[in-house]
Amino acid sequence: MTLCLAPYIGLAWAGERVSPQSRWEHQVWFAGVIAVPERGDYAPAGLDAELQAAGPRWDGAGFLEPPDRAEWSWLLWPAIGLALSTLIAVLVVVALSRFNHKLKREMADKDIARAALNDANALFLNVLEDVDAAIYVIDAASLNVLFANSNARAQFGDMLGHPCYRTLLDRPAACAGCVHEAQTPLRGAGRVSPPCAVRDFEFSHAVSGCWFQASHREALWMDGRAVLVGAAVDITSRKRREDEQEWLAGHDPLTALPNRSLLADRLKTTLALARRSQSMLAVLFLDLDGFKPINDRYGHEVGDELLTRLSRRLERRLRASDTLARLGGDEFVILIPIARSEELREILPRLAEDIREPMVLRQGVIRVDGSIGIALYPSDGDSAEALLRQADEFMYVVKQAGGSGYALRETADAALKVTHWQD
Repeated sequence: MTLCLAPYIGLAWAGERVSPQSRWEHQVWFAGVIAVPERGDYAPAGLDAELQAAGPRWDGAGFLEPPDRAEWSWLLWPAIGLALSTLIAVLVVVALSRFNHKLKREMADKDIARAALNDANALFLNVLEDVDAAIYVIDAASLNVLFANSNARAQFGDMLGHPCYRTLLDRPAACAGCVHEAQTPLRGAGRVSPPCAVRDFEFSHAVSGCWFQASHREALWMDGRAVLVGAAVDITSRKRREDEQEWLAGHDPLTALPNRSLLADRLKTTLALARRSQSMLAVLFLDLDGFKPINDRYGHEVGDELLTRLSRRLERRLRASDTLARLGGDEFVILIPIARSEELREILPRLAEDIREPMVLRQGVIRVDGSIGIALYPSDGDSAEALLRQADEFMYVVKQAGGSGYALRETADAALKVTHWQD
């Protein structure tokens, strides 16, 4: 309607500003368009006649004559308002259409992204399931296990929903550090990482007895909660090798007795205890008599068996506070804490009995003897090196005297005395 009225509204708005000639041309054109669009003759007389014949409606003086501007002014603002309303309505419809289209597209994109995320999560869990390591996820707030792959379930049993400190460490309660951090938000003020999230650590599983090396890292799980992602690798074989190497570093592989290295540590420790308690320490240096001919005659296997069985005998004879060590070959050292030197008179005959007792081996009955040099703290030295050196020298004195006995100096001022075993 606004578009239909636009020409005439413009004509009315022009008013007096249009020249008479132009006004008449507009009247003729407008009347021709409305009343007689097919007529080619627009003479004023003929047109008036036809308009008179059409009735008062087509009165040229009333309709075609432009009215005063005041008579058309009431149509101006409604027309403008209607046009603006129509324009606003069109703009609103277009905007709503575009927003609806954009919203549908965003919803479709979100559905696609959600489906892709679900597929990625499923693929991620499937990959974790097949990893050749124990993978598990711990809720940082409750310390309960949220996820465990097949390897973790095989190593630690049913973990899901149970606290990590029970399933992994077999502890009745969590560590103090983990309890504090579990009560603090992941990025809260004053929060530090739990001890197990700062560094890798090793632990032994109480049920299986296996050793594991674990690594924990803080992360956000698929549902947005703060978690610790852990990976544990079985290092039992490595720990056994390390234990074996550590044991071999301080023990003789044949007799399982402490070797020279561990003996040095034991001697320093025992000597420190003797100083603190103001007691005495006897260092016995034993060398077997007649062992080399047996080893040459029957072979090293028989010699090794003899050394092993003799070590077991001496171990049974000694006390828990004593130390028996093998330096190599057929040389042994015995550390015996004593309160006074007279105690050796009871210990030495029993040691001689164990050394000289015949051994029944596959090759027959074999018998050895021994020479022992004895150095006493503090009379023969106040350091580990001095006591070992003095005992070694006293042992060679016994060897030179025919062996099968011991050499002892009971006091610092006394002479060294060699005593042979009594048959």
